[in-house]
Amino acid sequence: MGLKERRLSVPSSEDDALSHALAMVVAPLCMGLFGAWLDARLGSGWVFAALLAGMGVVGAFVSAYYRYNARIERQDDGKPWTRRALARARGSDPEASA
Repeated sequence: MGLKERRLSVPSSEDDALSHALAMVVAPLCMGLFGAWLDARLGSGWVFAALLAGMGVVGAFVSAYYRYNARIERQDDGKPWTRRALARARGSDPEASA
């Protein structure tokens, strides 16, 4: 196996399930821990911990949503059902005028 084939067989962070799982866990955890530290310094109870952990969870799910949509668009590129939608968007779909 040549160097190029070996390099292509290594999973990228884009398709690696472990990197996606860590992104879903590490970001909210780090933000929550930072919020807990900030709460301890400011004496504000649990406000910043909950707020920052919640923002981390929302950010992780939004990131996963956009990564999923980008992957689906790459897989659907050039498929028959996307060509018709593209032609309809351009206004040149013969089935749309019928």
